[in-house]
Amino acid sequence: ETGATPGEKNSVVFTDFPAVDLGVVEFSYEFLENSTIILFAQIENFGYLESPISSLEIFKNGELVEIAEVPVLQIDGFYDLEFLNVLVSHGTTEFIANLSVDNDENPQNNTDSLTIFLPFSFGNLLINEFMFQPLSGNAEFVEIYNPNETEMSLLGFAISDASGKIATIDTSILTAPLGYFVLCDEVSFFTQFGEIPNALVLDNFPSLNNSGDSIFLLQPDSSVVDSLAFLSNWGNTKGVSLEKIKPDFPSDNSENWRLCVDETGATPGEKNSVVFTDFPENIGIEIAPSPFQPNLEMTTISWHLPYPSVVVTIDVFDANGRKMARILNNATENGDGAVFWDGNTDFGDAPRGLYLVSAEISDAQTGKSHQFLDYVIVAR
Repeated sequence: ETGATPGEKNSVVFTDFPAVDLGVVEFSYEFLENSTIILFAQIENFGYLESPISSLEIFKNGELVEIAEVPVLQIDGFYDLEFLNVLVSHGTTEFIANLSVDNDENPQNNTDSLTIFLPFSFGNLLINEFMFQPLSGNAEFVEIYNPNETEMSLLGFAISDASGKIATIDTSILTAPLGYFVLCDEVSFFTQFGEIPNALVLDNFPSLNNSGDSIFLLQPDSSVVDSLAFLSNWGNTKGVSLEKIKPDFPSDNSENWRLCVDETGATPGEKNSVVFTDFPENIGIEIAPSPFQPNLEMTTISWHLPYPSVVVTIDVFDANGRKMARILNNATENGDGAVFWDGNTDFGDAPRGLYLVSAEISDAQTGKSHQFLDYVIVAR
């Protein structure tokens, strides 16, 4: 009304908008090939002054992976950025775009995010061990094995049983390369097995039936990455888990599963007690002949280790994980040696079938110990 505002704020100054206000208005992606993407970002100047030079930071699963300069933008100006050949892992990958601007008066629009899910091929994550008949008060669990050389995100994955009951992983979890992760139904799991860091209690964990059931490992898009249908005759011993012999072999094959032979009854988060390990040439045990007929011949269990003298314990287990015989007990032998087995067990003659031979062999001088596993078939 005075016609002028000398020495004061101008009467026509914009007061409803900040002077410096850069925002992320688009953050998107496009798949290329070989697990790579292009990330797109668009920046807009919402302020009533031209913007200062700024930078856009790209975080992948919390780690800074890209940074780019954003030049001075005029009022209402835009700037487009592309980030080429960004690698994404199978599973869920979370990206955050963060605009770093000096003196920005509206930082709420400086950040945007997106989540990308790249499905696994069937068998790229595997069920490796499960407890379906725990002792009273103990927990059921399912162990997952990552057979890949890269870490995998389990966010959004779920397990289910034959009834269709689903338990979903709703927290960000990364499985280590060639590592294990355990999903369980109650906190008593940690009382039994200790504070295993790679384990999670799941709400709505599907209770596995003692008479037999199915286990499905589901991806965030509900596709199945691994599954099995087990029967009680796979191994029905209360408090003892079922473990894979070959972790990277198919799960839905009863011949690839055995009852755990570890004294604790299970090995969650660790290598299976019945796993078949390939050792360097000329180191390990050999069993021949197999099959063998005990009424006509004996089989030879031989060992080969680079030590002058070893201490050997050899046990034989049946398909249900029951110890049938101890052939040697802390016997001091040569580094290259052998023992015969005639098929006799603590319960009489071994019935026809497949048997697990476990050899604990240690260097008599240093005590360095090795475990070797192999299988022998008794034919009658």
